[in-house]
Amino acid sequence: MRRQVFGPLGMMSVGFGITTEGEPQGHHAGKVATLADANPAMFAPAGNLHLSMADWAKFCLDQMAGYHGHGKLLTPQTYRMMETRLPGATSGLSWGVQDSLAGFEGPVLTHAGSDGNWYALVALFPKTRSGILIAANAGEDMGGDKAARAATKALLPKVAKPPAAPAK
Repeated sequence: MRRQVFGPLGMMSVGFGITTEGEPQGHHAGKVATLADANPAMFAPAGNLHLSMADWAKFCLDQMAGYHGHGKLLTPQTYRMMETRLPGATSGLSWGVQDSLAGFEGPVLTHAGSDGNWYALVALFPKTRSGILIAANAGEDMGGDKAARAATKALLPKVAKPPAAPAK
């Protein structure tokens, strides 16, 4: 991961496992998350990493560049495959793929998830090269998901094309 993804994109803040003291920390059940609250090691291939918002943005910018055939990590065909909805599905191989989000014009590449201690959400609008990255340092049990969705709703008008006006 460091050699093939983080290095080429200049992502220097990436760490594995939970954040340590002195870094922003996740929360679970009303307290700071500990190693006992972390995902089991079997989940590590699906993530189990932490990084700065700036480094996450570098990854997302590369995904949007890939949408236009100019990503640094993969061939244009591979980005296209990852970012195209599979037949009969709502997602591609790595992204949720939507025609719109809350009525705002897409296509929209989405992903949201939680390890129980954090909640993260991304909505990328590759045609306009804009997007939203949101992280809450609390999982669903403390409302991190609700806060992320509310922030997304508030930010959408700033980053996405509004719905087309109805024809008269």
